[in-house]
Amino acid sequence: MEVQFGSRKTEDLALEMLVEYFNYDENDLYRSDRPDIKSHSKRFGIEVVQDAIQKEMKMSSFLAEYKNTPLDLIPEEGLRRFHQLGGKISDDVAGNRQTIFTGQYDNPEHIKTTINKKLEKLNDGSLEVFPENFLYIFVDSIYLEVFDYCIFEVIDFVKAQETHERLIFDKIYLDRQYHVFECDIKSRIINTVKISERKW
Repeated sequence: MEVQFGSRKTEDLALEMLVEYFNYDENDLYRSDRPDIKSHSKRFGIEVVQDAIQKEMKMSSFLAEYKNTPLDLIPEEGLRRFHQLGGKISDDVAGNRQTIFTGQYDNPEHIKTTINKKLEKLNDGSLEVFPENFLYIFVDSIYLEVFDYCIFEVIDFVKAQETHERLIFDKIYLDRQYHVFECDIKSRIINTVKISERKW
């Protein structure tokens, strides 16, 4: 499970990744709204979203709040709720924090729901439409680097939404911590970029 960020931080990170790893021209990109990143050249717009299961966001917040707190000083009520959400936490003899999370990470249904919400916005006028429309997703609901067959399932899900009246995203970026999958929806071509070290 990854650290959860606010929307502003998430959008900054997406812009940084696009410039550093996907050869986007930094001078052509600017932060905006609906969609979150736009090109000065008006060629494309990029919406950014975080795909995370709500219970895991709560667990992330709990761990961040008590990151430097000894286990015996964490409020019992907080620990009880953490355990109810499916988390386990302990400190080893050296004082290092150990955490375990239970959940299903081989099912793309949650990310499909996230994408579908953005597709609705693309088609109801909530997002400005460009010649090319992209979606950058920070993925925390499925281990794409392990269950990579799910990437094609996501691509086919998006492609199936297209009609003469209904727009889809031309390209989707699936950012899963140390791997980013650049997915061209129409061609089904996936460009995988491995990130050796994240700055966050």
